[in-house]
Amino acid sequence: MLRCALHVVMATGRGVARSSAARASARDPWCASRLLPRASVKLSSSSTKQPARELWGDRHGDSPQAARALELFLKRASPEAAAIVDEFLQARRRGASLDDFLLSSLRRALRPGEDPGPFVLEWQAFASGAIATNRNDVAAKAWTQWEAFGGANNRATPLLAFPAGETIEVASRVRLAGVARMDRCLSAASAAGLRAFVLASRDESVTRAASDKKAGATELSRVLSPRDVGSSVVTRWDVRLPWVEIVRECLHELMGAPDDASSLGHALSTLSGGDSAQLFECAAVISAEGAAPQIVHADTIQTAAGAQLFTVFVALQEIADHQGPTRFLPYTHTCTISHRELERDSPDAAFCQRTPSVSALLGVGDVALYDSRTLHCGGPHRVPANLAETRVERVLFYVSFKHALTTEAELSNRDVHGAGSILPSVAAHKMSLGVLRARRSPSGNAVSA
Repeated sequence: MLRCALHVVMATGRGVARSSAARASARDPWCASRLLPRASVKLSSSSTKQPARELWGDRHGDSPQAARALELFLKRASPEAAAIVDEFLQARRRGASLDDFLLSSLRRALRPGEDPGPFVLEWQAFASGAIATNRNDVAAKAWTQWEAFGGANNRATPLLAFPAGETIEVASRVRLAGVARMDRCLSAASAAGLRAFVLASRDESVTRAASDKKAGATELSRVLSPRDVGSSVVTRWDVRLPWVEIVRECLHELMGAPDDASSLGHALSTLSGGDSAQLFECAAVISAEGAAPQIVHADTIQTAAGAQLFTVFVALQEIADHQGPTRFLPYTHTCTISHRELERDSPDAAFCQRTPSVSALLGVGDVALYDSRTLHCGGPHRVPANLAETRVERVLFYVSFKHALTTEAELSNRDVHGAGSILPSVAAHKMSLGVLRARRSPSGNAVSA
C-alpha cells in the first residue's frame, strides 16, 4: 500500500509511495543510496579501475538516488560487475539514463537456468544488506516516535465522527484537517465475511510467496515495519485483493446509495473531482500481536497539483488502543513546514512530541477517510493490559481513489512494482467511482444486489 511511503528499499522489487515524484524519493529501486552508508554487505573488493565519476550524474539525466546508489555499490563491486557498469556508461546514447539501465538490468525476466550475471547478483546482495539495515533502523525510529507521542500513555485524542447525514461536512473536514471519520458504513456481517476472506488470502499469498517471489511481489505489497527490531518474525502485511464477489459487494455497500448525499460515495465524489475518479488501490493491511509501530509518513508527497489521492480505511473488527490504531496528524496534508520538520526531526523525535494527533479507534464497519498527503502511522500491536480483552489480528480493508484531474504522469498503476496496492488484474479494469457507486461491473452491466 502506498502507506509504506517515502522510506523503503525496492532494490529488485517494489517500493512504497504513490506519484511519480514520490517514487523518485520513496519507491525507487536505488534507495540503498539513502539506507546505507554503513551496509554490511561483503562483496569482493578490487583495485581495478572504476568507471570515471564524471560519466554519471545530473548532467547525464541520472536521478540523484540512482547516482548515489551506484557510487555506494561500486565501492564494493567486483571487477566483473564494475566492468558491466563501465561498459554501459561508456557506450550509452543520449537520453539513456542510469535509472533506465538499473531498471532494465534488475527487472529483466530470466529464462529457466539462466545466470543473471555478476552485476545483478552483486546488486541484489548489496540491496539485501541495505534492506536489512533499513528495516531495523526504521523500526527503531518508529519506537522513538511512538514514545514521543506518549507511548502507552497515548496523548492522541480519538478521531470522532460527524452526526449521520452530515457528509458534506465530512468532505469539508477532510479538506480542512486531512482526515475525517464516518461510522457504520459497512455492516457487521459484511465486515466479518470480508475479514475472514482477507486473512485466508494473506495466508495463501504468504505460502505462494515462499516458493514464488514473483507471485509474492504481485500479491503482497511492501509495508512499513513488517518486523520488529532484530526480529525475523513478520507481524504486518499488506494484501492486494482480487475482484471477487465478497470484495465487490462490500465496496458497493460502503459507497452507499447513489442518490444518498450522506453516503461515503458522495463524500469521495465531492473530494475527488467527481465520479470519474479512478479506483487506485484495493487491499487490506493486517497487524498481529508483536507488530512494531510505523514511522510517521505520508502516502504521497505534496505537489503544486494539490490533492491527488483519497484513501478509505475500513475497520473489519473493533480496534482497541493496544492493537495499534492508525494515528493521524491533522492539518499536515497542506502544511509543507510539518513535512519538512518531520524530515529534519531530531533523534528524540521532538516534532512528534509537540505535534497533536488523533487516533482512529474505530468500531466494526467504521471508516477513516483521509487525504493521502496527511502524515500518519500505524501503532504497535501490543499485548493488552487486561488479558480478558479480545486478542485478534487488526484488519483494515482499504481503497484509494485517484483525483479526476490527476494525470498518469503524476500517479500511475502501469508498473506493478511502483504502483499502489492493487492487483494488476484489478487495476486493468480502470474502474471509476461512478461505476462503483452505481453498482455496475467494469463492463457497465448492473450488479445484482
